[in-house]
Amino acid sequence: MSKYLHGPSTVVIAVGSDAVGEAVLDAVERWSFPSPVTSDIVSAAAATDTDPAVEGVVVADRASALDRLADDESVGCLVVDDTLADPVECVAAATDRHPDLPVVVYAADGDESLASAATRAGAFAYLPRPSDPAVSTHETLLETVAEALTTHDRRYRAATDSDMFDAVLSELELPIYVKDERARHLKIADVHGAPSPAEAVGKTDWELYSWDEEAKVEALGDDRLVIDEGEEIRDREERHGPPEAGRWLRTTKVPWRDGDRTRGLVGVTLDVSDEKRQIRDLRAQNRRLDDFTSFVAHDLRNPLHVAMAYQEFAREGDPEAAERVSDALDRMAELVEDVSELAASGGTAPAPVGGVEVGSFLQVVWDEVATAAATLEIDLPPETVLYTNRLQLKPLFENCFERCLERGGPDVTVRVGSTDDGFFVADDGPPVPDDEREELLEAGYSAAATGADLAIVAEVADTHGWDLRIGESRAGGARLEFGNVLLVTDPDPLPGTGRARPLTTGRDVGQVLNAGESSHDESVDRWTLRAAGDNLLGRVNEFHFRWASIRGSCRVEARLDGLDAPGDRSKAGVMLRDDASESATFGYIGRTGDGRTEVCWRTARGEPTRAQLLESGERNFEWFAVERTGDRVTVFVSPNREEWHAVDQRSVDLGDPVCGGLAACSTMIGAYCEATFDHVSAVELDGE
Repeated sequence: MSKYLHGPSTVVIAVGSDAVGEAVLDAVERWSFPSPVTSDIVSAAAATDTDPAVEGVVVADRASALDRLADDESVGCLVVDDTLADPVECVAAATDRHPDLPVVVYAADGDESLASAATRAGAFAYLPRPSDPAVSTHETLLETVAEALTTHDRRYRAATDSDMFDAVLSELELPIYVKDERARHLKIADVHGAPSPAEAVGKTDWELYSWDEEAKVEALGDDRLVIDEGEEIRDREERHGPPEAGRWLRTTKVPWRDGDRTRGLVGVTLDVSDEKRQIRDLRAQNRRLDDFTSFVAHDLRNPLHVAMAYQEFAREGDPEAAERVSDALDRMAELVEDVSELAASGGTAPAPVGGVEVGSFLQVVWDEVATAAATLEIDLPPETVLYTNRLQLKPLFENCFERCLERGGPDVTVRVGSTDDGFFVADDGPPVPDDEREELLEAGYSAAATGADLAIVAEVADTHGWDLRIGESRAGGARLEFGNVLLVTDPDPLPGTGRARPLTTGRDVGQVLNAGESSHDESVDRWTLRAAGDNLLGRVNEFHFRWASIRGSCRVEARLDGLDAPGDRSKAGVMLRDDASESATFGYIGRTGDGRTEVCWRTARGEPTRAQLLESGERNFEWFAVERTGDRVTVFVSPNREEWHAVDQRSVDLGDPVCGGLAACSTMIGAYCEATFDHVSAVELDGE
C-alpha cells in the first residue's frame, strides 16, 4: 500500500509491560482514526477519508522498535511507555534516525524528570498514563496519536515532494529553477547548457551570467515583475548574445506563493536555438521551392527557344538547323536529369570530397551559353577547386555568364579570378550604376542598361552562405564578387618532414564562464579537452585551446576520436592562431556536435569570425589538418590519413611564431563538451 496515497497506517508501541501493551494495542485497534492524509488532491484521488484502518504493533525493547521503524515504511507514530527499560534512549535513537517521525511518551503520572528528559530527546508529546490501563479508554493518547499521524504525513509528504522535485531537477534534463523574493537561485536543474547548482545557488542572473548589461537588466526586471506584481510570463522568446553567435531562449516564470505571500518564482528556460535555426532553414527551403519553377523555367528557356526557332528549317531538311534542334533537346534533357538528381537529394546534394575543378567546369558552362565572339579569361591556377556541388554551382555561372552577354554584347570579355576569400566574375561591358546594384539582386528587377535580374545568382550564393557584392571591374564593366567561399587554388599539402613541437600550453580563450582543461594520456598518446565557451563565431571567441608555439611553414593535424557534445553547434578540431587573445586571427577546421565538418576563419585582427559548414553526405570525417605557408592557410579533411583533401584556403594575417593545436567549444552556457584526439602533431615543416 502506498504511504504517499493512503498516509501512515501503523503505530509502533514500545512497552515493557505486557498488560500495558495489550491495553494500548486494543484501544488503538478499536479507535476510528480520521484519515491522516494532508493533501486534498491525494485524499480526493485516493478516497482516503476513513480507509485504511490504523494498525498497532507492540514491541518489547528498543532494538525491536528501531528495527520495525527501519523496515516498515507505513509507520507514522512511535509510542514509548515508561515501562520500557530505557525509554529516553529509545526516544533519542528514534528521533535521530527518523527525524520526521513523531514519538509520544506514555508514562506514569507525575514523573517530571522523565518528561523533561523525553522533551530534550525530541519527543512529540509527553502524556500521563492512567493508573489502571486495563479499564481506561486511553482517549487522550489516541487523540494525540491521530495528531501525530497527521503531523508525520505532512512531514513525510513535504520531504517526498522535495525528493521528487530534486529528481526532476537532476535526472530529466529540464532547465527548471526556483528563486527567492530577492531573485536569488534556491534550486536549479543540473542540465547541459545551465550553470551547475553549486555555481548558481544564492546568485541572481545578474551575478551568474555573462550576458550583456541590457539583457541582464531585462531579465532582472522580469523577475521583479513576477515576484512583486504576481504577473506570469509564459513562453517569452528572446535572443542573447550577438546576432551571429547568440542563442534563442524561451522562458516561462510564475509566482511561487505560500498562501497570500509571494516567496519568489518558479521558472523554466529552454534553449530553442536549434528550433529557431530549423524554422529559419525550413523557411529558406520553402522559399527556394517557391522559386524552383521559375528557376527551372529560366534554365530551359534558352534551349527551348532555339529548338522552336529552328524546327521549321529542320523539317525542310536544313542539316545545320536539325543539328541545332538536336543540341537544344540534348541540353534540355541534361537539365532535366540535373534537376531530377537535385530533387532526389532534397536540394542539398553533397559535394564530392575533392570539390569541383573550377577551370574545366567553367569552360564547359561557358561553351553552352556563350557566343562565338565572346571571350572567357580564367585567371585561376589549373588545379583550383571549389568545394560545393556542381548541380548547385552550374546555374550560378550560367546566369552570371548570360548576364554578362546581355549587358556587354556578343563580343564581351568575361574574366573569372580569385579573391582573398572567394572568386569574382567580371566583364568589360557597361558599369552597373551604384543605385541599381542592390536592386539587381532582387527577383523580377530589369533595366535596359543592366539586363535581367540576378535573383538566381543571389539565391544560389545565399544557399551556400556566400557574400555577394556588385562592383566595377578593371575594364570599367560589372564585377560580381563572391566571398566566404570554400575555394582552394593550391590543393596539395606541403611535402617533407619537420620538427615536432609539444603542445605545452592549455588555457581558455575569451571570457569563458566555466574553466576548461586539457590533459594528455601518454600511455595511449591521447589528448582530452573538456571545454565550455559560448561560441567561435562573429566577434565571440570563447573556447579551450591547447597549443604548441611553432614557426614558419607549419602543420597541425589530428584525429578527432570522440566528441561528447551538449549541442549541435558544439565543436572540436585543429587551429592555427596568431596568439591566445580573443581578437586574434586564425584558421580552424573540425567537427560539430551534429557530425558535420566546419571551417572557421578570422583573417584580420578584430574582424568577425566567418564559418562554413561542409556538406559531406554520409561521411563524417575524423582526420583534420591546418597548414600555413607564408600568409596562406589551408584546411584539410581526410577519411583515412592517406588521402588529404583541401577544402578551403585563405590569406590570414599571422605573425611568427603562431599557436598551433587543438580547440574545443561547447557553445552552451554552463555546459561542457569533451573531445578526445589522437595522432596529434604540430610540426615546423622543413621545406616546400
